[in-house]
Amino acid sequence: MTEQEILDFLSHAETGALTDAMKLLHMDGWMEDILPVPEDIRICGRAFTVQYERQPSPDFPAVNVFEMMEQAQPGGVLVGAVPSSYAIVGENIMNAARVNHLAGMVLDGKCRDSGVIRRDRLPLFCKGPAIRLETECKIASVQVPVLCGGILVRPGDYVVGDCDGVIVIRPEDVEKLIYQAERIAQIELELEKTIQSGRGMHAVALVSKQKKSLRP
Repeated sequence: MTEQEILDFLSHAETGALTDAMKLLHMDGWMEDILPVPEDIRICGRAFTVQYERQPSPDFPAVNVFEMMEQAQPGGVLVGAVPSSYAIVGENIMNAARVNHLAGMVLDGKCRDSGVIRRDRLPLFCKGPAIRLETECKIASVQVPVLCGGILVRPGDYVVGDCDGVIVIRPEDVEKLIYQAERIAQIELELEKTIQSGRGMHAVALVSKQKKSLRP
């Protein structure tokens, strides 16, 4: 598959189908406690990772969050790890991400200005709002593996998020995942039709069981 075909599929596939395919393939990649600020927002793109630290290495030059965004490719998803329970981003950072044509941000941390972010549908996934601003954490490194929502995210991983949460997919796994998810999506359509058909729950159960086996 081409990169665009992969992104097109992941952008429109139900995350439930992706999750079921991940389970069949014994993959991991579900973030915990990371949810969208605008409840019905969706993101999809390649991860551009950012590690915040309270005491970054003196060998690492100070990185301004706005200048950092220009390093990311358009359509990328900023994935940030933040060792703080205070807000690290707000509406200005999210608006800058939009102006730089990024798909959005997934943050293992909190935000302020959540009402504006929700109103303007700025694509932010995080641990929730916080009224106090974090001023001590600084960007210590970019494009390194980071821990976000309990999942190790590498630069270039595929990131998909919707109202249920965020999934991370390794590039080396994405095509076999899509192959299985395509079949599961078809089974889901058949399952919906069978439920509505009035043929009874035994018929529904037979269709549902098909999701438990791998597509050959």
